Amino acid sequence: MIHLDVKKVGTIPDGGGWRIHGRGSTRALAGKRAHKQRVGYTYLHTAIDGYSRLAYTEALDNETATTRIGFFCRARAFFTAHGITRLVRVVTDNGANYRARTFVRTVTAHAARHQRTGPYTPRHNGKVERYQRLLTEECLYAHAFESETERRQAISTWVHHYNYHRPHTACADQPPATRVHTHVTNVMPSYTRADSAEAKAVMRTGSNLTSSVGVACSWRQRIDPRRDSTSVRGRHHARVRRRARDRSRSKQDRQ
Repeated sequence: MIHLDVKKVGTIPDGGGWRIHGRGSTRALAGKRAHKQRVGYTYLHTAIDGYSRLAYTEALDNETATTRIGFFCRARAFFTAHGITRLVRVVTDNGANYRARTFVRTVTAHAARHQRTGPYTPRHNGKVERYQRLLTEECLYAHAFESETERRQAISTWVHHYNYHRPHTACADQPPATRVHTHVTNVMPSYTRADSAEAKAVMRTGSNLTSSVGVACSWRQRIDPRRDSTSVRGRHHARVRRRARDRSRSKQDRQ
């Protein structure tokens, strides 16, 4: 079962927007004037597998039916590469482009059923809604970007980190990729030996680096401090887990 949704966010002008320069500042207003007050929007199209929580996200310029059909085909190829070849249901909301005849025909040609959520009930598509909340909190608003290109590269890095490295509570604190049958590489194309050395430095010092691996490591420390043995919170949760194991063992011994 695949969940589809689109999130619309404002495009970042070159040089950064008001999050960097301040709302109403001279540079922020200059960026707006340079784009004739119409900076535009970026549409984050997302497809997520209901069982494994494996996600595929693309930042596109619109949300027309033709664009969504192309995205659906690329997402299907992504899931096929991970061993997800049988689509039982494709769940979407009631947007006009999801109700377009061309989109419905494309979906029903590859899936057994196209299911639309009830009116005003986004919780029926809650898995992708929750994923978009994570994307917003841990990527889109976690850093200040100076251009739309920089943000799109960061989104690509975060999605890779989410799929292959970030622990997910629905997957027993394992990354979503561990629940699929096909084992694919979890190394990004930009990963080199130099990046490997930088990644090791990040794990030792916790510093933020500009490489894709450095960004992924710093995000992991940010979003899952319970697993960081160097922090106070991480040591506390380690003690809690150790006590729980001890109680479980003592209970088994008594039985």
